[in-house]
Amino acid sequence: MEETITVKKLNFTSKEVNKVEKGVIINLSGEIDMYNAEDFLKEIKTLIDNGAKHFIFDSSHLSYISSTGIGAFLIIKRELDSIDGELVFCNMNDKIKDICKLLGFFMVFNFADSIDDVIKYFNGEINLQKEKELFPQKIQCAVCRKPIKIWRSGKYCCPDCETIFNVDNKANFTWKI
Repeated sequence: MEETITVKKLNFTSKEVNKVEKGVIINLSGEIDMYNAEDFLKEIKTLIDNGAKHFIFDSSHLSYISSTGIGAFLIIKRELDSIDGELVFCNMNDKIKDICKLLGFFMVFNFADSIDDVIKYFNGEINLQKEKELFPQKIQCAVCRKPIKIWRSGKYCCPDCETIFNVDNKANFTWKI
């Protein structure tokens, strides 16, 4: 069964996932902020009360999330943890990823590239690593060999030689020499 709900600048559709026990896909579109986070949270809690425990949040059309929105997901996570459930985000655009990284969201939740990957994860076919399992790391600058501690994915600059490098959420390094 599919249901579409609109709450002040946020549209989301919930649909059962037959391939995942007690699974639901939530397609997010618009913004999650202080004006709609509470109503969004109530709708998700209703799904949990009705038996859903594995949530896939498709964020491909999510254009903005505030700290209040992130707080709503932390409440959802706590609720799901208490019933041995889980939520995973997928298809997140770069703008939202950057906000989530800045706020440490990647260290708390699982993220995947696609809905299919999340379904495989829930069925035990693949693993998803949270950044907290990959970071911190100690590396050496590719140019001057200075040790650098990396706390999370993002863009970095060597403090000695100013060589710029990027670290992705799988701890792969790309040097701009």
